[in-house]
Amino acid sequence: MDYLWLRVLHIIAVILWTGGMLVVAVTLRSAGPDSAQRNPAFFAAIHRWDQRVTAPAMFAVWALGLTLAFMGGWYSSGWFIAKFILVFVLSGIHGTLSGNLRRLVADPGRTLPGTLRH
Repeated sequence: MDYLWLRVLHIIAVILWTGGMLVVAVTLRSAGPDSAQRNPAFFAAIHRWDQRVTAPAMFAVWALGLTLAFMGGWYSSGWFIAKFILVFVLSGIHGTLSGNLRRLVADPGRTLPGTLRH
């Protein structure tokens, strides 16, 4: 029964993490150079959400995922290694998005990198 609860918590953490990443990505995209208005309070609120919900959800995904993998003995499976690489890449993307959001909150007039358009 513990395994099922860990799995449910893992799925909830994945949903929170990916949803938070999408919100940050859309927020940064809307703050592009052609944006007519920039609302610093909105960016600060999204940054607080990212710090208080999205980042802890990412850590929960890592912790719960690795726990489930070791409980199930899947750490040597090919699909687990592929999933591990995907989560590693997504963690890097989250770091990039969070860093850009943090810099935007610190300096609302800042020009964001062109890569955020994609």
